[in-house]
Amino acid sequence: MLAQERLNLCYHHLYRAHFGILAPWLVLWLVYGKTAWQPWFDLWSSLFVLYVMASFLLLRAYVRGVATRADVMVWQRRLLIHNLILGFAWGLIPWLVKLEDMEQIALLSLLVAGPWFGAAFLTASCPRVFLFWSLPQLILFEMALASQPRAVFSLALMPVAYLACLVLLFNGHRLIDRMIRLRFDNLELVSRAQAAYEEKSRFLTAISHDLRQPLQAMKLYHATLRRQLEEEQQLALLDKADRAVREMDHLLHSLLEKARLETRGIPVRKRKLKLKPFLLELAEPFRTQARQRGLELRIRLLDVEVETDPVLLGRVLRNLLSNALRYTPRGGVLLACRRRGDRVQVSVYDTGEGISAADEARLFEEFTRLGSSSGTDGHGLGLAITHGLCQLLQHPLHCVSRPGRGTVFSLSLPCAR
Repeated sequence: MLAQERLNLCYHHLYRAHFGILAPWLVLWLVYGKTAWQPWFDLWSSLFVLYVMASFLLLRAYVRGVATRADVMVWQRRLLIHNLILGFAWGLIPWLVKLEDMEQIALLSLLVAGPWFGAAFLTASCPRVFLFWSLPQLILFEMALASQPRAVFSLALMPVAYLACLVLLFNGHRLIDRMIRLRFDNLELVSRAQAAYEEKSRFLTAISHDLRQPLQAMKLYHATLRRQLEEEQQLALLDKADRAVREMDHLLHSLLEKARLETRGIPVRKRKLKLKPFLLELAEPFRTQARQRGLELRIRLLDVEVETDPVLLGRVLRNLLSNALRYTPRGGVLLACRRRGDRVQVSVYDTGEGISAADEARLFEEFTRLGSSSGTDGHGLGLAITHGLCQLLQHPLHCVSRPGRGTVFSLSLPCAR
């Protein structure tokens, strides 16, 4: 797997920069075209350009996935042979041009050694590719200039430049290798975390199903026991036991719903929905609850159609309205709609104590109860489930709050086409 990734990087880098070798070839042809050994120079130039263009097919075949990548060694061998041929072809330059002065020798040295530095970065993931391409050039260049008395400086400078390229090459190789290993380690950690996450969800689902049966039995036993008890003290104690059972049943139901959300076990059935009558019917039961708490529930709606799942949307808004009424000691709650381009924003405002900026960051986390809500009934799962349902529906949910002033929860719904 590691060798596969190294080869992938090398092929993709060379694929993007393949025709860059034609830039120094063009300079060579313009400078030495008239003074080179003819007709050999023209023949070499034509064959070199044709080979560069034809060899591009090898890189494209790998990058575009035309050929199979199962055998890494085969593709690596093809790349090495390709670069060996290209290196020998480029290394023939000193044998094809006339080196009559120091300026021409220096320019030729630059045309040969200059591409080494760029290639060292491009092939750092596979150092052997660079060696197969550059070593023939160095050897042929040194052999061609060994008989030139004016080329002593270039003969000494080229190996130094080559060593500098090797340092860059192997330093880059170590860095890329470390990055590839870290990426594989991260992928493995993500895979393990996902497996643990799914295992937790399966556990919650199983335990919720298994515990709800005895809870139902306890409810039946309590109902039977209530008919047999007459003393007020005993009935009061039984009421407390009933509340404890209902609380446990609510917790198990929330855990089961959270587990289904995590495993994508809740189906989404979107359709066109007339928003105004839907929200009026949904908010009606909360009017009585608001009056009992001495609060005012106001509604400001739009007559529009949206595309959503009415069942899941209803669960989201009921939870938001219930929380708003529960955590608002005075004032009121507003359910309002507002048009935002091709979307409708549905918001629930309250005049409660609000949420601090530090607590907003963990508002949708599991088992999180903030501010005064920590002293009320609840397990900190309601908003986590609400947020999960909004993600499932692809209705973004946002919260804005001012401590001492109130809070607004808003979700964005797409208008029906």
